[in-house]
Amino acid sequence: MRNKCLQILTEKPAQVSFFVISGLTGSGKTELLNIMSQNHYIIDLEKLVAHRGSTFGAIQYPQPSTASFENSLALALSRIPAGSLVLVEDESRFIGKCVLPEPFWKEMLIAPRVVIEDSLENRAERIFRDYLDSDSLRDSNKCQYFLECLDRIKDSMGGLAHKSVTEKIKEAFSSSMTDSQLHLAWILELLSSYYDSCYRHSMRKSKKEILFFGSKEEVAEFVMKGKGSKLILQESSDLLKIQ
Repeated sequence: MRNKCLQILTEKPAQVSFFVISGLTGSGKTELLNIMSQNHYIIDLEKLVAHRGSTFGAIQYPQPSTASFENSLALALSRIPAGSLVLVEDESRFIGKCVLPEPFWKEMLIAPRVVIEDSLENRAERIFRDYLDSDSLRDSNKCQYFLECLDRIKDSMGGLAHKSVTEKIKEAFSSSMTDSQLHLAWILELLSSYYDSCYRHSMRKSKKEILFFGSKEEVAEFVMKGKGSKLILQESSDLLKIQ
């Protein structure tokens, strides 16, 4: 069984055509992937590894072991006919403690991709919905979890930005208010001061083939219609603007 799994992981990635859904943090990549699953083959890596892919991405239950993750990935690949188009979300090779197998990762690196664009405000709202709910707005355990996650990227953020976001998180969780505004404040700052700049830097360094920029709906239409005209990566794109 294990040998068969390793064979699939070694051979199958080169037998399908990966198409990568990319975009800034909170742009709705997973939402689009789920929509496209109705008519396309997809591999939901975040679901397989029980992790959303960011510093804050741990889900409520433990991540699978390496062997368990690889077995699940091999099973997903085995169900896809050779030559098929397979949609995957843009991820780093390390997703939490799980590592993408090298043959799979290599095919992702050379795959064409589309980029979802959305406003900072919409992305912050989406992250709020994904990570918080009405019962956790004043949850001290959730607050401590976010602070610990934030500490892990302190050096990358810089001291001033880290301090500012830390103070906003503490204020949001200690407030008697039950609306989302204080939480949106720290999410907005975390996106603009850290995640967006990291992503733009990565995009500028990357030589990955990008076919299309657009809203979630426009990207979905592009993929579903099979449009193939390559669009040149423009420095003027909102994705690459430094705020």
